[in-house]
Amino acid sequence: MSAIVSMRWSVPCLIVVLAAGAALADDDKAAGIQIESPADGADVEWLEAPNGRVPAGKQALLIVEPLDGSGMYWVQPPVTTQPDGAWAADACYFGEETTSGVKFRLHVLSVPDASKWTDGQILTSLPKAPRKTHTVRRP
Repeated sequence: MSAIVSMRWSVPCLIVVLAAGAALADDDKAAGIQIESPADGADVEWLEAPNGRVPAGKQALLIVEPLDGSGMYWVQPPVTTQPDGAWAADACYFGEETTSGVKFRLHVLSVPDASKWTDGQILTSLPKAPRKTHTVRRP
């Protein structure tokens, strides 16, 4: 009897867990965050000027994650975010001395106040916030 009871509970729990995972995976779409440039999968130079959109009233925070196994996340220089949510960065660094073919993730987070983070700050994890991510590569 206990096997039947536990079986009844495991199926609804599994459905809830899967549904929660799906909601997290689509978080960037629901949050209205866009990276217009660089495109996902694009080749980038060591210095780029990305742009896109976050929800009106929010600020964009750019973080670059080298996919080199270091586990480091580099906060990028402050981004100009307009009241309507359009944002543009003057600079975003993808490793001046990085060898060809190295990949990076560009994370754009939608936050109430981006001034809590500073240019060049190294994080060991991403802040909890809605985000959009593109993977780019140094040619």
